[in-house]
Amino acid sequence: MVLGLTACGTTNPSQKTRKECLDCHAEMADKYLTGIVHEPVRKKDCKDCHLPHGFIGGLYLKQEPPALCYRCHQDLAASSSMKSVHQPFTNGKCTACHEVHNSPYSKLLKAEGQEACFACHDRSDFVKTNIHAPLQQGCKTCHNPHATNNESLLLKKTTELCQGCHDLNTDSFKNSHFQYPVKSNCMSCHTPHSSDNKGLLKDVLHSPVKAGECNECHKIDANKDIKIKDEPDTLCLQCHDGTAAGHLHQPYIEKKCTSCHGPHASDYSGMLNNSPAKVCLACHSQGQNTNKQMKSLHAPAKNGNCLKCHQGHASLEKSLLRSPATTLCFTCHQKKDYGSGLISHQPALKGECLTCHNPHESGEQTLLIKSQKNLCLDCHEKTAKEQGRYSLHKPFSAGNCTGCHQPHQSTAEKLLNKTQKGGALCLTCHKELAAAQSGEGTHEPFRSGECGTCHSAHSADYQFLFRKKTGELCFDCHAEKATELANYKVEHKPVSSLNCITCHRGHGSRNDSNLNKKQPMLCLTCHSAIAKDWQDGVAHQPATINCSKCHSPHGSNNVAILKKDRRSLCQDCHQINTESFLQSHKEIKPGPDSCLKCHDPHGGLDKSLLYPVGHTPFMEGKCNPCHPGRTK
Repeated sequence: MVLGLTACGTTNPSQKTRKECLDCHAEMADKYLTGIVHEPVRKKDCKDCHLPHGFIGGLYLKQEPPALCYRCHQDLAASSSMKSVHQPFTNGKCTACHEVHNSPYSKLLKAEGQEACFACHDRSDFVKTNIHAPLQQGCKTCHNPHATNNESLLLKKTTELCQGCHDLNTDSFKNSHFQYPVKSNCMSCHTPHSSDNKGLLKDVLHSPVKAGECNECHKIDANKDIKIKDEPDTLCLQCHDGTAAGHLHQPYIEKKCTSCHGPHASDYSGMLNNSPAKVCLACHSQGQNTNKQMKSLHAPAKNGNCLKCHQGHASLEKSLLRSPATTLCFTCHQKKDYGSGLISHQPALKGECLTCHNPHESGEQTLLIKSQKNLCLDCHEKTAKEQGRYSLHKPFSAGNCTGCHQPHQSTAEKLLNKTQKGGALCLTCHKELAAAQSGEGTHEPFRSGECGTCHSAHSADYQFLFRKKTGELCFDCHAEKATELANYKVEHKPVSSLNCITCHRGHGSRNDSNLNKKQPMLCLTCHSAIAKDWQDGVAHQPATINCSKCHSPHGSNNVAILKKDRRSLCQDCHQINTESFLQSHKEIKPGPDSCLKCHDPHGGLDKSLLYPVGHTPFMEGKCNPCHPGRTK
């Protein structure tokens, strides 16, 4: 930190020991010293909020809001414990409403007056036909923007606040209230901001209120006070029939009408005393689960529109549903998209949506009752057993069933996302194979897009999701090879282990017979020692061109899977009765199988291709030490 401080300093003791921020950042002064300026900024005291950065780089606050703000605004710190606190203030998000350096608006607000409030609060609730006069003067006429001990951030208790403007003794007030001595509870009938009704009455009025027949439920006592004639819930039942059949809502059973409904007026249908969501969630915990993160919410539940699916009092269906569960979902979701397709998932076809989905919220995507993998495998038990196999398809392993299948309906068999014809489904992910599918040398099943001929969809006991061991799989089509190989005494090792893909490419290759590599590089992949003398010595020409010149690639009745016995094979190229041949062999005609006793068939140190280690007389061209009668 010392480095950071000295970076902005000076070595001249006659000058100030440290530069101020604006000495280097003059452009900040132009930007932040106009309009209403935050006091530390006005004093050019950046260090009230910021740490000096020096060589460190970056701009750092001494503390994070709101703690930083409370260093000066200590009175607001105490307000955070009041009964009614503004949500941004509760969360310490001072900058949600205020600028930090300067603003063209008072109190450093981000917008002028109530426009700052409309950044969060829906404007439509405040601009209806009839607007409350104080609202036109600004929200702060009635509300504290941070916190109060009164509900809804009100500056005073509701009745006291209303009576600050409205004189209860005027004739106009009395006439508006049908001469009833109204003194309190204004919000029971009136909305405080704006309304499309005269007198700022709420949208939905109780019939007696609308008709001015308050005496239906109330009476005036000797002190000229309005009193209720009986218990509110008892009064409701004098007009409203409290009997119903089927499944009943508990408050309805207990005749507790006012636990959900307002007695005079409401901004919500059915005269609910609050929004449907708040009314329902006062008793029901749905949507209040804070123990785990919800990944998906049903739109009606998210929007608090519980009555979209449920009846408020009674229903012939369980859970007070508006209609049977098998048809209710289709009031919003088109049936044609869920179970009316060419091939349909049985739960979707029967309208049994709740077999897979939660109706309100879920910790899984698309309201699933459990992870997609566990949900599908609960019913598809045979498929579940495939999880223990050696090779797993990536979507299957990850439990991403919808990577390949549609959950409701499809035009393709097995509810697949696309048809398997032409490999369309597989190529959705394996795009790199698409170009090769029509290329030169393509294996027929691959060219035809018949992926399932060789591969299993979910899992297999063999690598690459092969349905069988590769040899057995290949013999399903190449049966003649199986017959041929059965007659060989000697088999090529990959053949004996039925591992065809050691040499052949399953999808195809530009090389002959779909080989992985061209000859002789393919064989040298395993038999690298064969080429040991090719760089510094001499290679046998057939070996450098094609190993199959001499060897059968799958099997043979001859040693080393040779196509013929060794003498016959060599004589295909080398004529043993010529003068040159006999001269090079000391006039000795080789016997059967004798070529490989002296010569390496793949290469040697010189053109003779002789083995590098030999009997000394032989290497010197002398036969008579061992063969009497020879002149040499």
